[in-house]
Amino acid sequence: MQNYGVKDSFKSLFYTVGLLPVMRYEIAQPDALWSMLAKAESESGITAQTQTMSGVEYKSYAFYEADGQVFELIASVKNGWATLTFNTPINEQKELALALAINKPEKSLASEDTLNNMMVKHGFDATYVGFFNHVALVNGLTNKDNNHFNKMLNKILALSNTDLNEKELTIFREQACQDDLAQLVSNWPRTVFGTQHLKITESSVNMKASMVIEGNTDMMRVLSGLRGFIPEHLHSADNKIMSLGLGLDIGKVTPVLTTLWNNFTQTKYQCAPLVEMQAEVAKNSPMMTAMFTGMASDVKGFSAALFDFELSNENDQPGLKKLDSLVTLSVNKPISFVNSVKAFYPPLADLKLPEDGSPVSLNEFVPMLDMFGAQVDVAIKGDNIALYSGAIASKTAESLSKQALVNNGVNSFSLDYEKFFTPLFDVAAMANQELPAELNSLKDTDMRLHFLMDYTDNGIEFISTVDSKIK
Repeated sequence: MQNYGVKDSFKSLFYTVGLLPVMRYEIAQPDALWSMLAKAESESGITAQTQTMSGVEYKSYAFYEADGQVFELIASVKNGWATLTFNTPINEQKELALALAINKPEKSLASEDTLNNMMVKHGFDATYVGFFNHVALVNGLTNKDNNHFNKMLNKILALSNTDLNEKELTIFREQACQDDLAQLVSNWPRTVFGTQHLKITESSVNMKASMVIEGNTDMMRVLSGLRGFIPEHLHSADNKIMSLGLGLDIGKVTPVLTTLWNNFTQTKYQCAPLVEMQAEVAKNSPMMTAMFTGMASDVKGFSAALFDFELSNENDQPGLKKLDSLVTLSVNKPISFVNSVKAFYPPLADLKLPEDGSPVSLNEFVPMLDMFGAQVDVAIKGDNIALYSGAIASKTAESLSKQALVNNGVNSFSLDYEKFFTPLFDVAAMANQELPAELNSLKDTDMRLHFLMDYTDNGIEFISTVDSKIK
């Protein structure tokens, strides 16, 4: 607040005009910004030049000059907004005028209601929202669109004093590649991101945010066939140290890959690099995956959760004093699956799992578990094969019996920083090893992170939830 002159609450923007980065924010005390820059001037020896464009005053700081090329930091304040950008050899004055909000673009986000439509479609709130435009990027690279990005890129290539980059791009700038790549990128037009919930207090930060690689609806319906089962206890970071879930319908892997393979190899491309890629992909039929997925075609997901653990160091020998953990394999007809696995691991030949979900001690069949001091039970819980140890894990395993085996996700991960990193220091101390000092802050961080990946009609979606307490 003191350096940048902002209030407790303010709006800010970051975007690019071509390749020119622009940061703008609401400023309440312009003198604070100028004081900060004046201090930077005295410390760096760089002197500001005051200039004017269309009646708007701005300061420029030349931080690099060589061979007649000048790179400048630009700062201005206009109508309650501060702008920080650059002036470089690759941009023209008209781009600088756009960056300084002196001129308006031909098409704006407001005129096309871009951000509002994005927030409605993806459930973003108005706190934080943004996007990357893949179409503008690719069309600029291929010269299909003569946009600001394309013009600046071409100037960079011209200033690089080498034709290597231009030669590499030449083939992609032929008409055939312009059209084919434009068609390809239209299936994945942009990546959008934003917050769905954000609450910051003096003692905590709670945030839920998502990023979506928007995809063609037909393509996403194909990919959604890979979705598998993620158990309910993996849908948050609560009451656990760490968890990992992989939802994958193994029986759908080959059909989905075959569909994607056919779509790519049967599309008529004229762009030479794409034609070559098609030829290589065509040599590797996804039907080969059927050999590996056939026996596990009923598997819908895998998960592991660590609820608690404690180490001991009796007689200077590190050991496991307490373990509360659950590992699951979600599968149709779990008993049949277990019986088929026995053929590959003879020690399990006499293992018989009751259909009523009663646990059986796995230590009797895997003596190695005794060496680690772990008492592990195995049981059929609904459509899940559960291996567990500890009271919390036992209760959680029981809840699996009430959960339907539905395809509800792709990947899940959670981590409690304090609970995870603190025992690492205990382990290191027992082993007389010193961990990097950078980890000290992590073990003192009271924060829980949860990550979820899924295939939806909107695209490939990544959802992150952060719950942090400030000590």
